[in-house]
Amino acid sequence: MSKFKDKIRAAGGKIEFLYDAATGSIGAQISGFGFMAMYQVAVSMDGRQLLGTIPATGIGVRAVYPKPSVLTYIQSDEEGMWGRNCPRCQKYFRTNHIWGDTFCPYCWHAASSLDFISKAQWTYIQACYDTFMRACFYRKNTVLEIADITDETPAWHYEVKQQYHFACNTKGCGASTDLLGD
Repeated sequence: MSKFKDKIRAAGGKIEFLYDAATGSIGAQISGFGFMAMYQVAVSMDGRQLLGTIPATGIGVRAVYPKPSVLTYIQSDEEGMWGRNCPRCQKYFRTNHIWGDTFCPYCWHAASSLDFISKAQWTYIQACYDTFMRACFYRKNTVLEIADITDETPAWHYEVKQQYHFACNTKGCGASTDLLGD
């Protein structure tokens, strides 16, 4: 683990949505650097609602997810963690927990992990959704360069390691979290 306030690079690279004229389907190819883990988020067809978190699958394995929807991708930082904002107190923390319910380590608000997605992650999800929809509409390959949707602020380029790191000791959990304070 990095030391307090060390900058942890966010993921980079690109996501390609590949149109197959023979079947009319669209596949995805992800290449890049800096991420250790990834998961998918199912987004409603109008792009306004998050429907569920879906584990990334391997070649030949079909993901089970709500349909109709568009799958978008969220990459971790290089330590395998994701930034989160509590929907109640708005405080920032990092965690490797992305499934089921999440508990805010500050105010103990419990909600679906999707409710804790940060504003920057929403921007990323929207960019994935828009790129996928362009591939569908124009029936051609489209590419989303991660650098094209980020701004120059350190808050986007880096997930900042927070002051206190702990792991849940509940049997079978093992979630790791970084937060400010104790």
